Amino acid sequence: MRKRENEGLGMITRSIIMGGVIAILVFISPWLMACGRDSTPSEPLTYLEPGSNIPRLTAEGKARAKQIALDDPRVIELIEGKNYAVAQKYGESTLNTRIGIWHTSEDLRVIGAVLEIWFDKLYTIKYDWPFAQYDEDYKYLGEITMTREVSVEALMIYVDFREEKVVEIRPLNFGLD
Repeated sequence: MRKRENEGLGMITRSIIMGGVIAILVFISPWLMACGRDSTPSEPLTYLEPGSNIPRLTAEGKARAKQIALDDPRVIELIEGKNYAVAQKYGESTLNTRIGIWHTSEDLRVIGAVLEIWFDKLYTIKYDWPFAQYDEDYKYLGEITMTREVSVEALMIYVDFREEKVVEIRPLNFGLD
């Protein structure tokens, strides 16, 4: 009888020890995986906010999106000769409030960034507005254009980080004309 009690205690002790080892490994495994690697994250343009699984843009990611947008010939053509503010409403004092992550809704895969360019006033613009096309796996297929003349107070620019380019430009008008 005594031997069975000792075997039972041995099983309990082993279970407690194994549970402790597993808990320690879960706690330190991210640190262990990072040892020996470059300290920069594998995706330097995004991060996960603590307590959230939704990706966010880093300052580097916002800067990259702005640079790609402002280098795009179509964006240059649309803003030429106009007073505008990039990633903030015209006249706002806070910076980068109008720029965010662009990701899939199902599995939160990062596609790129969306940013706004705000004008100082309403402009009537006739343009071949580009709209991106993607397949079911979010592989970029190209764009279609729609020629429209619209009143525009801002542009919504979609930057695809994988393609390293602007893939869509939408005119915005919130009815302030």
